[in-house]
Amino acid sequence: MKYTLIFSHFFQLFSFAFTHFGLVLCSSSLLHRWGLEGTISW
Repeated sequence: MKYTLIFSHFFQLFSFAFTHFGLVLCSSSLLHRWGLEGTISW
């Protein structure tokens, strides 16, 4: 029972970190793309 609790907690933490990292990566890539387009248009 204790191991399953630890595993579920670790899985929750990992999924949260993975989604957070994915969002940050996606937003940073979008900002980088917008920045490049802005510099090209200017």
